[in-house]
Order: sequence, then C-alpha cells, then structure tokens
Amino acid sequence: CGGQRSYLNGTTWNMTGTVLIENTADEVSMMSASGVGSKTVPANAFKAGQQVRIKAKALLTGHGGGDTSTFKITSNGSALITSTIPIPNVTQAAADVDVVLKVDVSGAGGSCTVIGHTLFASSTGGATPVMRQLFATGVSFNTTVANALDVTYQFSAARADNVLQVFVATMEVVY
Repeated sequence: CGGQRSYLNGTTWNMTGTVLIENTADEVSMMSASGVGSKTVPANAFKAGQQVRIKAKALLTGHGGGDTSTFKITSNGSALITSTIPIPNVTQAAADVDVVLKVDVSGAGGSCTVIGHTLFASSTGGATPVMRQLFATGVSFNTTVANALDVTYQFSAARADNVLQVFVATMEVVY
C-alpha cells in the first residue's frame, strides 16, 4: 500500500457524563471530564488533510433580554474560533454543535480551517431558531505539540434562567 497513513482514525473521545452550565458567566467546557478515550491528540499525529469532527447535543434555557453566549473551539486553551450570539428567550430548546477542523498544513507553522455551525432550535411556542455559521481559514495550528482540544461555552450574565445542559459530545479524527 502506498501513501501516508495516520494511526488516528475514528472516534477518539466520547462523553459518558453530562455537563450542566447554569447561573454563571464563567467560561466552562462543554466536553465533560468523564468520557471514553482522549481529547488530546499526540504531537506529530496530525497530517495535512486530516480532520477532526466535534459534535455536541444539548438543551438550552435562555433568559433572552439582550444576553449573549460565546462558543469557542480551543486547542491547549487558545481559541481556534469564537462565536458570540444572542440567547433566545426559550425553555428546553435543542442546541446543536457540529464543527470540523481540517489540518491544511502540518508542522510547527501549521494551519487549519474551522467550519461548522451552532444551532439553538425554537422550543414549543418559543423564539425563532438561532443558527451561527462558523468559518475561519489560515488559523495557526502547531501539529508538532500535543493538542488538547475542547469546546467551551459562556453566558454573558449569571442568571438562574441561563442554563445549558450537554448530554452528548464526541470527537472523531478522520483521514
């Protein structure tokens, strides 16, 4: 067989617990510490063309009234992409995250493209769905170091009725 092959392929991490983010304005990981596998990709494992797909499913209860939420994909604590959107006034609305990180250039001066979306669906009788497209290209991404990947979420205000409960999250590396 010819060509370059990576040993990373398939689901590398699957959340086994849930994450509850409520009544706080702190930035919090949406990807629970309890899970099977690792959210850290070893140094030199990424090759150009390789992709990481991160998915999460949650329920959102939002105060609305001008509050916002900030969503980030991070590597080693540094944001690869950030998106801030208004929080709809909803109760138990489905929330969906689907993002792909594609390694464009590997190495110490590497780069990636991040593309995907976040979606807050309307609840029964609730607000109009809010969808945010995410796209960034030429994002600095050093593949010669271990990359601890994460998804974080932050409400703009600590309120009892700003709640995000994450039930499912996975990270998959494909080539």
